[in-house]
Amino acid sequence: MCNKFSVLIFITALLSAACTNPFSTRADKVEKPVVQNGNVSYEAGLTSESVLNNFKKAINNKNVEEYLLCLAPSKSGEAHVFQFEEEPHFENEFTANPWNLNEERSYFTNLIISASTSYPKLSFSFNEGNPALTAINPSAPDDSVESNSVKYQFLVNHSLDSTAVYQGLMRIKLYKSPANDRWYIYYWQDHASDAKYEFCWSYLKLYYQKHDKS
Repeated sequence: MCNKFSVLIFITALLSAACTNPFSTRADKVEKPVVQNGNVSYEAGLTSESVLNNFKKAINNKNVEEYLLCLAPSKSGEAHVFQFEEEPHFENEFTANPWNLNEERSYFTNLIISASTSYPKLSFSFNEGNPALTAINPSAPDDSVESNSVKYQFLVNHSLDSTAVYQGLMRIKLYKSPANDRWYIYYWQDHASDAKYEFCWSYLKLYYQKHDKS
């Protein structure tokens, strides 16, 4: 009887040492929600940083739907709608054809359409890593954030020996939707570098907008 009681105490001690409090949590061990899309993993967009990561992945992997999920949706109840502010050199062209989320979808869809499954190859990056984001309203830092103007580079490889390089300055603003706690890019400003207007993102968008309507 004594031996059985001793064994019971020993087993109980082992179980207590192996288990943790089921009601305690560790923030650094909570996994971020991840969405599998093909062979690429996308985060659920619950932080502004994850939206920037998804934005780059979606471009580089030519994923239209994930790309659009990074941008503010055009639906009632949202605090913001997506706005692209073009390089001022192209103001007249964009004014004649106002840019919205549908235009963004058309541009990106036309960009990646190709008879080849291998091309085009896209490679987008911020020149110095993801830009630092600061609160737009210091009293509500979890509502919206913005970046300074940061340099970007976007390579569009149409074939083995044909690569176009687009670069300039990009400034963005993001907000967290109260409807689903997701973050979205709602403002995107583009500027050419060194007056090289035909090598900035605005030119690329305008080209494929015209291509779509020709």
